[in-house]
Formats: sequence, structure tokens, C-alpha cells
Amino acid sequence: MAKVNLEVLKEVLYSEYFRPDPAEPIDELIESDPALNYAFHGIGGMSTKVHVCFLNRLLAAFDSINYMEIGLYDGRSLAGAVTNNEEHLNKVICNDAWTWGDASKSRFMFSFTNCLNRFYEAEDFDFAGAIGLHTNIHTLSNKFDLRIVEGDTFTWGRQPILDQWGNEKVDIYFYDGAHEVEDQKKALVDFEPCFADEFIYLVDDWSSWEVPDGTFKGLDVIDYDVVWQTETKGWRDKTDPIGSDNGWGGGWYVGYLKKREKNETEGSTENN
Repeated sequence: MAKVNLEVLKEVLYSEYFRPDPAEPIDELIESDPALNYAFHGIGGMSTKVHVCFLNRLLAAFDSINYMEIGLYDGRSLAGAVTNNEEHLNKVICNDAWTWGDASKSRFMFSFTNCLNRFYEAEDFDFAGAIGLHTNIHTLSNKFDLRIVEGDTFTWGRQPILDQWGNEKVDIYFYDGAHEVEDQKKALVDFEPCFADEFIYLVDDWSSWEVPDGTFKGLDVIDYDVVWQTETKGWRDKTDPIGSDNGWGGGWYVGYLKKREKNETEGSTENN
């Protein structure tokens, strides 16, 4: 039985907080919740208030969720996703290579763990790394299973990410890694083995033409049907400058995917 539900996804997405111009409700929500407030203001990154609150409310709408996020940067979106949601989360596996330098990784390690320790009543969230040939697996253990795979997503990082899931499957997947066409395609094709039979797929920076192009190429390949999908407006639809804290930023894709049922005769041969 699926852990996620399409109607609940729609309810969250179309709530008062995530309308095309949701400034006032979002501000009120952020200010009324110290943990969310810290997740947004205490951590750097390019995620807007809408991104942070949407991820937070979406994960809170379900139980025992397995969440995967690829592309962490400074950690703001991940903090938004997990904050206050320990009772709703089963397993969280994330990935980044921080290829642009150690400064961003250091900011992530400091500000993200500080956020967890501040609001989970025990200062024992800390980075513990198991060093492999090309990849570090960081386990932050307290309240829920949280692991971060530090490695190139589509080369030596891919298998360690899949390995972390074991027999469990991803219910909600947020991809915000490299955005070239092939990267967007691989984000689906390479990680299909860990998808639940029904899952929610989220993609950032939808305003860049490479993102929808690669995403739809990936959707054409994987063995899933798109039950429902929508996109949110991004900078291409607004007059605000890129980087301003407004609405959905670069735009998002939101899809509800379901694994195709195999035809009973598929792969069989008739005896003559």
C-alpha cells in the first residue's frame, strides 16, 4: 500500500500557503514556528520560504515516509523537510558532492547540524563519516534515520545511494542537483530501482529549458506512469530578478508517479 496519496498532495500544494502569490500566509507561517524560522533564516541557500514550507508541510502530511534529496548546497531545503517531522519520517537519504569547494560543505555541516541540535532536544547530531574509495557516508543518528552520501551522484556516488536504501523504497524524491539534460534524465533512470510503486517526484529550477527537457526524457524511459503532474511559476513568469526571495523561485515540477502493472503475458512465449 502506498504511503503517499495524490489527493493529499494536491491539498498541500493548493493550500493558502502555496498560491502563486503567497507572501503574507508564508510569512505568518514562518514567524509562528521557531524551528521553521530557523530552518529558513539560520541556513544559507537559494530555497525560498515557499520551498522550505512546502517540503515541511508535504512530509508532515504522511507517515513513515522515506525521503530522498539530491543536491543539498547549504542545506536549507533539507532542513525545511525534516524540521518538526521526526514522527513522520522513517528514512532520509541525501546526496551532494560539494564540487565547488569545501566552504559550502562546511556551511552545510555547521548550520544544518546546528538546526537539528537546536530543535531536537539533544546535541548529538554530528557528522560521522565512513570513508570509501570515492565516497563518504555521513550518518546523523537521532530520532530518525538520516544519512548523507558525499559523492558524485551519477558516477561513484550512485551505488552507495542505492545501497543505503536496501530493501526500502523512496516515497518522496526531491531532485535539485546538476541541471543539464542528461543529469535530469539520469535523476530518474539511474535511481529507478529505489522508487516506491507510487511516489512523489519534485524538481527545482523548472524555468531552465534543460530541466523539463531532461525530466521528460527520463519519464519516457522509466517503467512508471505519470498519474498527475503540474508546474509552478518561476522567474520566467515574473518580473522579479533571479535570486529574489519570491514564491517558487526558479519554478518547480510536481509529479505523482505510479509503477506500471506488468502484463501477465509479458515475456512469455507460446508453445506451438
